[in-house]
Amino acid sequence: MTPKQKQLFDYLCGKHAGDIVTEQEILTKTGWALTTLNTYRSKNYIDPFLAHNGGGQYRVLQNGNEISEQDVVRAFTQVKHGIFTPMAGMKLEGSCGVYELKAKLGNGAVAHVWRCVTKGTGALMAAKVMNPNQDLLNPKVIGNVRQRFMREAKHGKQLSHPNLIKYCDHGEVEGQPFIIMDLAECSLAEVLSENPLSLTNSLEVLRSCLLGLQYLHGLNCEHRDVKPANILQLGTQFVLGDLGIVSWSDMNPAFTSAATITKDSLQLGSWYYMSPEQRQRPHQVTPASDIYALGVTWYEMLTKETPDPAAVAAKHFPAATTNSKADDLIRRMLSFNPNDRPSVSELLEKLEIIRMENLPPDQLL
Repeated sequence: MTPKQKQLFDYLCGKHAGDIVTEQEILTKTGWALTTLNTYRSKNYIDPFLAHNGGGQYRVLQNGNEISEQDVVRAFTQVKHGIFTPMAGMKLEGSCGVYELKAKLGNGAVAHVWRCVTKGTGALMAAKVMNPNQDLLNPKVIGNVRQRFMREAKHGKQLSHPNLIKYCDHGEVEGQPFIIMDLAECSLAEVLSENPLSLTNSLEVLRSCLLGLQYLHGLNCEHRDVKPANILQLGTQFVLGDLGIVSWSDMNPAFTSAATITKDSLQLGSWYYMSPEQRQRPHQVTPASDIYALGVTWYEMLTKETPDPAAVAAKHFPAATTNSKADDLIRRMLSFNPNDRPSVSELLEKLEIIRMENLPPDQLL
């Protein structure tokens, strides 16, 4: 760590995420010259820690007690974004094993997902390798997104529930973090590309998602990105995958201000699943926000369509099913006011009632 990096680290240690600080305070506490601060900002060195608000002010992005000296050194010496390209045959060395990339399965705003094979055992796994899409992500926040990706890798292994994807290993390759997870057969989005689900089958998927959310919410965590692409099939069971590390405010303003936002243009269509409060305040998501996203997902399970957010806000969208109890639950899940949405426990109870009412007579015995 260089003296200037140490000065920044010492200054950040006493700060909290969300603090607004002045340019002069930064210069005074670090001992930097203004030219030094401007140079580091232009090179994105301080982007993981300080966001320039204009007018000589900055917003602190991370709690000081969560920042390590290694984080600061890495921010100053990181491989420049856009140069790294994952490719078949590349080896990823994690803390528990070595994995070879075989075939790309998909990509989003933050990462590429690959099928990989574990060296020694031959076990097939999934590797999520950070490789930001700068057309979708605001370049100024990539450093901060990287920090959150690394936190997902670190904390994901601590989660253990049959309805959440299992995080198995993590590491870095050419300066970019990666996560090793169980390999899913397909996503719910792929299933729905063929045909919608019957009401009975949708209830099974929904129950799995609710149990996963119940576990996360019990840990004071929110998923933040519930949608068919993040609901994965493992054998006969569906699990929640991808803990949603990207918030809407991270998206490139040039992209989000365009007049033609569609599900296809967003690749995975997160906008259509975001609750009204999440769109307005991406960092203040609550369990009710996950319920909204799951409501949109249930609607899509039954119809292969996502209701237009404006129609949902106006409470004027077609029913997804002729089952009045299911339709009522979907509409409550899509309530504009978070307090009007049902809880996970209520949904589990009412789904069981609907399931029992729709069982064939021979299964009631």
